[in-house]
Amino acid sequence: PTPSPAPSSPAVSRQAMSEAARNVQSMINAEKSKPKKDYGRLQQLKVTLEAQLALDAERKLLETELAAAEERDEYIKCGELVARLEQLAVTVEVPLDAAAQEAEAKLKAAAAGLTAAM
Repeated sequence: PTPSPAPSSPAVSRQAMSEAARNVQSMINAEKSKPKKDYGRLQQLKVTLEAQLALDAERKLLETELAAAEERDEYIKCGELVARLEQLAVTVEVPLDAAAQEAEAKLKAAAAGLTAAM
């Protein structure tokens, strides 16, 4: 079998990607365009993109199986496939960069302070 192309290679067209995968790819492109790149962040985003693409592929496979089961009038199988599709996450959570993590921590601290003051 031919190996699948890397997510950032031109062979994986942006049109073939889900919106979630395109968003992660955009974050990768933005980080790559910075004069000082955060390679740890790039690695996190790469792993996230690969996970999202795998999730998208699994969803597409299940949707194809569902359509085939509907054609064969296999309604029990259809129900099982729909349940699997509903359990499948829509997106992979994108890890926050350092600045976003710091801002989130400050917001949580401020919220905790407001709650304590009440």
